[in-house]
Amino acid sequence: MARDEDAQLIERCTRGDAAAWEHLVERYTRLVYSVPRRYGLKTADCDDIHQAVFAALVSNIGKLKSPQALPAWLITTAHRESWRIGRGRSRTLNTDTDFVSVSEPVETLVEEVEERHLVRMALDELGGRCKTLLLMLFGGDATSDYQRVSNDLGIPLGSIGPTRARCLEKLGQILSRIGIRIPGASRDSDNNS
Repeated sequence: MARDEDAQLIERCTRGDAAAWEHLVERYTRLVYSVPRRYGLKTADCDDIHQAVFAALVSNIGKLKSPQALPAWLITTAHRESWRIGRGRSRTLNTDTDFVSVSEPVETLVEEVEERHLVRMALDELGGRCKTLLLMLFGGDATSDYQRVSNDLGIPLGSIGPTRARCLEKLGQILSRIGIRIPGASRDSDNNS
């Protein structure tokens, strides 16, 4: 579904549809920002990279060979812009243990960033209490214990585990539908397709 929607958006963008451009930028803003943030670049640099990437997309959208290539193209372009800006500011970059060298694009980086973007999209589609529960339990800071989850969401302690399992199953179905294979997931859904 996401890839079909991308195809429609791209087609509308090539015709100059401003609403389609707005939706496309909104859809991929987090993905583009995630690349320079991964390099530890400052907020102003991330903003410049975001602007440069989408300006380049305006010039090149008609040259995309397939809608499926859009996320990888955005990531690669953001990576190159990060490299260009980071090269001139290497002394001010964050060099903690998660730092990735700002060098030529690496295929695994593109795949990792694109997969994270798809998971965020799937969580957004899941929405509601399930999204909140999964983010509390497995999100970036993931410091929530079951008692806090129970208090914050009004779920009885004994229901959190079964609710989590149902939410993960729903999330897995969404991820599977958009093309992310879940390690250890049941192959029954593959056989029913």
